[in-house]
Amino acid sequence: MADTFRPMSAPALRAMAEFAATRHGVIVRSLAASFGLTPYDIRAAKQRGWITEPVRWVLVISGHPSTWEQRLAIVIASSTAQPVVSNGAAARSFGLDAFGSAPPEIAVQRPGRISPTVAAGVIVHQTSVLEPADRYLRNGLPCTSLARTLSDLGSTESPDRVWQALISARRLHRVNPMWLQQTAVRVHRPGQTGTGVLLAALRRWSSEGTIPDSWFEELVRRLLDHPEIPPMQSQFVLNDARGQFVARLDLAIPAARLGLEAHSRRFHFGPISEPHDEDRDLRAAAVGWELLYLGWYAQRRPAEIAALVAQTCRARLQVQRSA
Repeated sequence: MADTFRPMSAPALRAMAEFAATRHGVIVRSLAASFGLTPYDIRAAKQRGWITEPVRWVLVISGHPSTWEQRLAIVIASSTAQPVVSNGAAARSFGLDAFGSAPPEIAVQRPGRISPTVAAGVIVHQTSVLEPADRYLRNGLPCTSLARTLSDLGSTESPDRVWQALISARRLHRVNPMWLQQTAVRVHRPGQTGTGVLLAALRRWSSEGTIPDSWFEELVRRLLDHPEIPPMQSQFVLNDARGQFVARLDLAIPAARLGLEAHSRRFHFGPISEPHDEDRDLRAAAVGWELLYLGWYAQRRPAEIAALVAQTCRARLQVQRSA
């Protein structure tokens, strides 16, 4: 077989690659044919290492980043059941807080199925309801809409995680609570738990008349309600014995000489901020204060965070009394 392309094949291959780039480097053979590529062209491109075919009829452009989204794109392209990115993976696609490392998940409407071999490493959910209104194209992938995503989360995540997702959805996407409620009611079925979790969160939103602007604000509200945590002050200015400025703290518990910062060390530390933060921590320690970074606990339940802060307060107060 000659190792050359017909003159029309190179432009066709480039056009196909450009289109596939908008789909995470993934395209099905039938769509590749619409760009003018013949089975011979595809075979030759595979031999040259320009494309691969990890699943029958599904082509991947070589050199395109291998990401969790590409993995989902391959599984979705291989199925005729029209699956969509769902649950935690959909929340990750929408950029919701605390879902940045969610595993790949898809949903398929019954009786549709996906080969376990093809979907290896991907969590597959089956649902009896997946209407056009529940589908949304996000980052080049078919995905559950934001309202449907929040409706489904409670079936795989805790109520606190759903509340956290709702907070970030409100902040990032300005979601309408009526839209969320209508979606949850429409897709609810006996035995379906996710919709009930979202509806409970929406009732809380309605009864309180507002929703926190951030998960940190929600943590602060729960810390304030803990009976063993002394009074807190926000934007506390810490000075040394001579009245010299030491640090400004997001939250402070003066009785325990404990400061609470809203940012995690993962985000707070870096080539610019790390020396500044280390210096501030040392200066605070020099005047008898300890700083905790609450963001580090973002994946934990708020009750656990409050218990840890309360335990730290007890320990520091005991040391002060015995000094």
